[in-house]
Formats: sequence, C-alpha cells, structure tokens
Amino acid sequence: RGYAIVRSGEAILRDTSGLEAGARVEVELAEGGFGARVEDVTVAGAEGPIAARLYADSQAKNLPCILYIHGGGWVICDLDSHDLLARGLARHSGCAVLSIDYRLAPEHPYPAAVDDALTAYRWLLKQGYRGRDIGVFGDSAGGGLTLALAELELPEVESA
Repeated sequence: RGYAIVRSGEAILRDTSGLEAGARVEVELAEGGFGARVEDVTVAGAEGPIAARLYADSQAKNLPCILYIHGGGWVICDLDSHDLLARGLARHSGCAVLSIDYRLAPEHPYPAAVDDALTAYRWLLKQGYRGRDIGVFGDSAGGGLTLALAELELPEVESA
C-alpha cells in the first residue's frame, strides 16, 4: 500500500505502486502542518446547495481570496480529492481559498459546472470580497471552468 507524508503543506507520495484505483491514501500530518482555518461552508445555488471549503493559513481578516475549481474531467473528483492542493495554495499564497464542489457531468450537463463556479464567485462578493481581491484558479477541468468565467463579465461588487 502507498502512503503520503505532508510536510510544510507539500505532499510527498511514496510507495504507491501497490495502490488499486480508488484506494484511499493514508496521510500523516507533520508537526507544524496546515495552520489556522479550514471551514466547510454551503453556497446557495439556483439548483440547490453547493458544498465548498474555505481555507486560510492565517487568522488575519481581509485576505484576498482565490476561488479554486478542481480538475477531474468534469466527471470525477471533489473537495476531498483536492484538499491537499487547496491547503497548499492557501499556505503558500497568503490568500484565503474557497474550493467548490461543482456539479459533475453526465448527471449535470453543461452549463451546470459553469453556473456553480459563477454562483461561488457571487457568494464571495456577498461575503464582502471585492472583485479585485478575488483570483480564480483551476487545474485541468477546473482550468477550463476558470476560462469560462473569464469570458463572462464578472461583477466587481454584488448588486442589491
């Protein structure tokens, strides 16, 4: 079986050759692991609640925020599969990070994932973040959703 060791926000995978597809990897958090705050939150979406997780490596208020959109080909992965990446992003960027669990295809066809990403952006505005303080980041399919948001005229502040 494989295992992972996490030190200073970086995952180091070792001996993963015996892992079967879908196997869970044991994670050992080293002393001084991820800092201050990890909070599960719910974003109210038009088609129902969207699970999300808010990370901050500091107790500081008024941090800029990264809206992080996970990869997975629009059909797999979730908050847990990309948890270490989101933690590392918060730790090394000095920003808060909101990771969203957007609706996946094929059960939720286009534009469901784009709608969820836009809803999460608007939720951040309602939390008091200004558009200039929000960065959007994604890997793989999340990168595609990031580009989709870039094509929209995103508001700078939430309208009443």
